[in-house]
This record gives sequence, C-alpha cells and structure tokens, in this order.
Amino acid sequence: MKITLQPGRVCSLDTVAVAGNGFTADASVTVELRTPDGHSILSHRTSADHTGAFATVLVVPEVREGTDCTVIATDPLSGATRTKLTVSA
Repeated sequence: MKITLQPGRVCSLDTVAVAGNGFTADASVTVELRTPDGHSILSHRTSADHTGAFATVLVVPEVREGTDCTVIATDPLSGATRTKLTVSA
C-alpha cells in the first residue's frame, strides 16, 4: 500500500490531493490528518475502486506553521500506510 500527496507542503486551509493504491478492492478507506503528537484533526472516508486505488482531496484545517503532520490511509483488511505533510506559511 502506498499514498502520495500533491503538494507535499501546504498552508492551513489549502487543499491537498491524496492518492493511494494497493488497498483492498472496493473497500472503504479512512484518510486521517494527525498532528505530531498523534491527535487526529481531520478524518475523511472514501472508497477504493476495483483495483484498490483511490483519490480524494482534503482541506487542511488551521495548524501551526512549520508543523509536520501525518496523513494516514486505512482500510479494514489491508491495514494502514502513512506519509508526511508539512504545513508552512
């Protein structure tokens, strides 16, 4: 499983595109944004297609400048994968 972000550096209230592959076909996928201390500040549900891929867009909530957040995508059968998202000025 893998997720990618576009862009990988954003400002608060910007959008970020999240794309994933290798998930369970047709599964519900939860995409979360967590602060460095592990606090979930955004949770969004989407669905993988018949190949196990998904794409969605998130609006980044207000986060302190310079925060390295983590984006985590989880499906109930395949588990979770994560990547870093930097929130800058």
